[in-house]
Amino acid sequence: MTTLLALILFLALPAMANSRLTVCTATINSADETLLLQKTLSPQDFKFVELTDFAQNKNDPRSNWFDLACASKVTCDVLLISGHFSGEFFSDYSALKLSLNQLEQKACQRSCDNILKNPKEIFLLGCNTLSEKNMDSRSPTEYYNVLRHDGFSPIRAQEIVESRYGSLGDSNKSRMDRVFSEGQSLYGFTSVTARGKILAERLKQYLQSKGDYYQYLTQEKRGTNMEMRAAFKGLNYAESKPVGIAGSGWNQICDLRDNNIDNLQKIQSMIQLLSGEKYLAYLPSLVEVLKENKFSNEELMPLRVQENLKSRVLNLMYGMKKSVLGVSYADFAYKIGWLTKAELIQFSESYIDSLFTLPISIEKKDRLCTLPESLLGSIKMEDIPDATKFLKSAEGAGILSCLNFGHLPAVFSKAILELKQTQNEKLKKQLLWMLQDVSDAALYEDGKVTQTHIRSAEEKIINDKIMKLIGKTIGNASLLYSFIPGNNLTPEEQRFIQKLILAGSNQFQGWEYARLIRVAAASSMFDVKLKDKIRLESRNSKVESAANDYFNLAP
Repeated sequence: MTTLLALILFLALPAMANSRLTVCTATINSADETLLLQKTLSPQDFKFVELTDFAQNKNDPRSNWFDLACASKVTCDVLLISGHFSGEFFSDYSALKLSLNQLEQKACQRSCDNILKNPKEIFLLGCNTLSEKNMDSRSPTEYYNVLRHDGFSPIRAQEIVESRYGSLGDSNKSRMDRVFSEGQSLYGFTSVTARGKILAERLKQYLQSKGDYYQYLTQEKRGTNMEMRAAFKGLNYAESKPVGIAGSGWNQICDLRDNNIDNLQKIQSMIQLLSGEKYLAYLPSLVEVLKENKFSNEELMPLRVQENLKSRVLNLMYGMKKSVLGVSYADFAYKIGWLTKAELIQFSESYIDSLFTLPISIEKKDRLCTLPESLLGSIKMEDIPDATKFLKSAEGAGILSCLNFGHLPAVFSKAILELKQTQNEKLKKQLLWMLQDVSDAALYEDGKVTQTHIRSAEEKIINDKIMKLIGKTIGNASLLYSFIPGNNLTPEEQRFIQKLILAGSNQFQGWEYARLIRVAAASSMFDVKLKDKIRLESRNSKVESAANDYFNLAP
């Protein structure tokens, strides 16, 4: 009998082991909460999986760690996500991120149910994770400044502020409820909350007050979690019971998030969302869909002909003139076909002009550099008064770089001059980055800017200019002055041409060297040293004709 009982217990061991519950943690910022769970919960009852460990490199912003975690089929009974939160979880210490958009996409595609739909308790330990639209202790402007400090672009920061306090965009709580629509208990915060160490202490109080946490989790029906409310009192704590919550528009939002849905169906879902009473809540998602997906004119036509929807969007847009959001919605209307390119530019003109007023700040630079491509490409050098003055500051140089003006002679020649003269290290770096973009050469990576960097940049830029110049030069000497603006060459550029010629024809293709000689002729470069070299090189049949033209023009 004893032997039989021992055998039964032995056979039951795997089943007992398998009955352990899985605690999944996504430690995006503070590790205090995760360590507390591992220290407090019994390994006999719980096993732990850190979802961010699926990242091969946690400092790589392109990491697809959450995709890999979902694909792993690990099934979570408890889920804890810790991190700063503003529309996405992010970190002070790594490049790890997890956005609400990602969560929505996974929930819509049902490709991560093992993590999002199975947990009995979900802890979203970050500020505003369950916030609604009500005002709190800080103003929208204060929140915007916090977001900018955290590295969000002006447009993204304004979108987050609007979704938190304004009429545009759905609340974090509504979106989280839909993502975790089959979870039993969802915990988070309505506003700013405490740092990780304090949250870990409160989490410890909660677990202690529950006693047998394993037994609590296995109960089928549970009401409001009074112990959790007591433990997190005073920290803007909130609880939601999202089971069965979907809400109007969820199917259409899922159509937009699902990569398996074709564009025509996405357009129909956009029409339905824009036609509803809650269209303002969904509009930011529609703007994002149009940025991320390419639609043909034919696919957009069913939306384009909706005059009532056009009026809705344009009325909203004109009410936000001279603002970053107004420009964003104007670009949205332009992409649909509700605005012409000329109307888009006219609407945005006063806003863009305000960004060019001196002095140029980081805020102005970031606002301009994040303009929609449809507007960035329409700005011309002549639209900016005293544009080369922008080269006096890193922010101003950054604007010229964003506008791809670095290749213009007036800009890059002054950039080289400023690079030699300035003592501002930040400006030096920005100028080198701009010149690197123009020359497509690795002039600078990181660290202190040296004289070697500057000389390399100068030679590379001048060389690029000269090679483009000789590439356009024709062989007929009588037409030299029509094609070579010799008088426009700076002394530095003339010295560089001389250096190239003195290097000898074996350093170039024959036509390149011949045209360098013609550039020298057009620029009246007739000193003795150069004449001697060209006379020597004239023995090469490929440069003989150019050399003859050179000496015909020489005094």
